[in-house]
Amino acid sequence: APESGAEALQPGSVVMADRANGSQFLIISGASGAALNPADFAPLGKVTQGLDVVRKIDALAVEGSEVSSQLVTIKSLEIVAEGEGGASATTTTVAAAAQ
Repeated sequence: APESGAEALQPGSVVMADRANGSQFLIISGASGAALNPADFAPLGKVTQGLDVVRKIDALAVEGSEVSSQLVTIKSLEIVAEGEGGASATTTTVAAAAQ
């Protein structure tokens, strides 16, 4: 169960590790990620479109670690900030491709 004030993680949650060196973020892609303690991560947002792409990246073969042997490049990303009036005009664009 999440600690007081921490929202449960779910597939599509975008978080930053509190103890990360640098600007490392992750996208929760399945049950094992959703089982992580949400108090250990700073919430950044959620995937609203393209969770199928996240699942394809997650399905790439790994060799002896949690890192894929295939290079994945994020080519574009859209970040939409939501305020009191809904989505604002602040956007940046992202799509990923395995190579």
